[in-house]
Parts: sequence; C-alpha cells; structure tokens
Amino acid sequence: MKKIILLFTLLLMSLSSISFASSTQFNQPVYIGWYANTRASGPSPAIAEGYDSKTYDSFTFGRGTEALTFKFENRYYNGRAASSISKGVFIGKNFITKRIIACPAIYKITDNKGRVFYLAKGITSGPEQVFLLMGKCAGSYYNAIQISDLQKYCPDIEFMDHDGAPHLGNPYIVGNEIRLPYKRSYWKSGNKTGEFIFKWNDDVQWFGIQHIVY
Repeated sequence: MKKIILLFTLLLMSLSSISFASSTQFNQPVYIGWYANTRASGPSPAIAEGYDSKTYDSFTFGRGTEALTFKFENRYYNGRAASSISKGVFIGKNFITKRIIACPAIYKITDNKGRVFYLAKGITSGPEQVFLLMGKCAGSYYNAIQISDLQKYCPDIEFMDHDGAPHLGNPYIVGNEIRLPYKRSYWKSGNKTGEFIFKWNDDVQWFGIQHIVY
C-alpha cells in the first residue's frame, strides 16, 4: 500500500513538473538602451544609445531575424540636421508601427520557449508618454500593445501635463506575466499607485491586459 501511495505521489509530481515546463514563463526584463527623434528645432538628428548597429537611417538593437530596428529620416537645412521623423519600428523585417517619437527605455524580454519580446516606455519632451510591447503573436505574425490600448483602462495615461498623471515604472516578471507599475503624484492628496498586467495566454499565444489600482 505504501508503495502504491509513493508511486502515485511521484506520478503527480511528474505531471506537475511537465505542466509547469510546458507553460510559458518569462525571464526578467533586460534594459538594452533608448531611442529618440525630434519633430522640430535643431540641429536635432535621431539619436540612440545601446544599439548594436547604425546606418544613415536606422538604429538596430540586437542581431539576427528578431533584432529591433528604428528607422528614421533626418531632414537637413543648410547642411545641418534640423529635425528627424520616424519611418517605422521593425522586428527583423516585420513592420510594427510608425507612430513613435521616442522610446526612452527599451527592454528585451525572453521566455522559456526561446521567444523574444521588446517593451519600450517613457516620457518624451512633449511631455507625451509612450508604450510598446512587441513580439510574435500566435507564432505567425508580429503584434504590439501600444499606449492607445492602455487608454481603455487609464484614459489620461498618454499626456503628462496634468496633476496626478500616471508615470510608468520599470517592468518586472511574475511567471507568465509582464507587470508594469505606475505612480500618480497629486499636489494635495499625495501618491497613488496602479499596475498593468500583461498575462500570456498559451491558447491564443498573446497577452491579455489587466489593470489594477491599489
């Protein structure tokens, strides 16, 4: 009887470990650099830090088919770069989005299946807040969660020129969740905090979004 119980216990432990190994688990985000381009004044060419390669119209973070690239156009007047405009964000050759001015902080996130994701966030000189969570969806095409998706949960998240504007913090991982905290600072009532949770769904192969106010 004891042998049967022991064998049953070992079987349950084995099944549990198989289930855990088959489910997605993210590694902690790694900060890799930043990117910015301007729309006016000068001389103001596109700039970046932490990139692995550069051309006359792009900065690339990483190497290979899943490297992150920011393409831009520097506009020159009297031989000087007076402004720069975005031409698109790409993972490898896959177009992600064009509506991006700057990514003040860029993180690379990997998982236990070898997949690669990028999270970019921060505040521009606008002051406009930006957010991108980029990666392959359903194992076939590239997708992104952007600041407009977060506005459904937090309508005032894009612009920082008001009291209590939600400032995004540093991302961190809990199992199959990418978590992004934020803080509101009010002149009269102090600080309040919240958090976005991007939870990976193994069935649809993409993230669900949760919003929590603490």
